[in-house]
Amino acid sequence: MGCGAGIRGADGVVLAADRRVLDGHRVRSDDLRSLETVDNVAIAVVGEPSGVQGFHREIRADIRSYELEHDRQITMESLTRLASEDANQHEVSVILAAPGDDGTARLRQIDACGGSIDDDRVAIGEPKAVVLGLLEQLDRDTSVSELVDTLTDRLEQAAARHVAIGGELDVAVVSDTS
Repeated sequence: MGCGAGIRGADGVVLAADRRVLDGHRVRSDDLRSLETVDNVAIAVVGEPSGVQGFHREIRADIRSYELEHDRQITMESLTRLASEDANQHEVSVILAAPGDDGTARLRQIDACGGSIDDDRVAIGEPKAVVLGLLEQLDRDTSVSELVDTLTDRLEQAAARHVAIGGELDVAVVSDTS
């Protein structure tokens, strides 16, 4: 399954995700990219490998189509509508980082049923509770440049405690534009 996490900092959002795939309690792979960036958007996805890959294909196409149709980059509100439908179809959990209409980077979690919530700290996959506990200790006024190292360190701490997290960590930053 893998794990993804995101945190809002003083000047943007940092997203991180591992590459681990489990088969029951055995590691099947440490090479599934579950974090992608498309233009001004970062997306972490957790679920079965075919669902993760299918979601990424569809959301990339959706974003490109939106941007061609509207002649501007996608914002969080529009991205959420598209990602909710795709998450439901592919039965995956998603974290989105994208600018809102005011240019402030936003963080949103979407569950496999398509429901969404906004928060300053989110985690998906396993062990979500451990990762959220480690994120709660972080200061919201920290810059994204500092949070990159800190979030990576926290996910590595969680990996030392739980077999579900592992492989390389991918990290992305979405900065405020206002």
